Amino acid sequence: MIFSRSEWLACKWEYRGEEAKQKAKEAKQKAKEAKQKENESEEAKQEANEAKEAKQRTNAAKQKEWEEKQNALEAKQKAKNAKLKAKEAKQLEWEAKQKEKRREALAKAKAKVKELKNKVRKLKQKEIEREAWEKAKAKGMTKPHYKFYYWNWNSNMPRGY
Repeated sequence: MIFSRSEWLACKWEYRGEEAKQKAKEAKQKAKEAKQKENESEEAKQEANEAKEAKQRTNAAKQKEWEEKQNALEAKQKAKNAKLKAKEAKQLEWEAKQKEKRREALAKAKAKVKELKNKVRKLKQKEIEREAWEKAKAKGMTKPHYKFYYWNWNSNMPRGY
């Protein structure tokens, strides 16, 4: 087939038009694919962000749980310390009571010793008086005379004579 120049040019432009259409179609397809890939990458980014947020929430929950555990441990330690302090206070109170009991027992013992010393002193005094009366009786003194003499003698003389 032989074409004239104008036919040939028309065919050429038609062919080029189809080629351009084909290229435009391909470009459109590529743009569509690029847009689809961009959407997919956006979705992937979104999923990555969601995963990151989920991880942050998980970490925050773990942190909160750890803090609660620490608070529980601190409360337990405080309770233990309070219990020890109460026990120590009870021990100190018991020791104070024991000291008070010892102090009271010592005071009673001192009072008893004083009382016994007074009794011993009185008994010695009575013994001395008895011996003096025996001596006076041996000399032939009467009771009233002896009492008068003994009273005067005791009041004027220092003790022990």
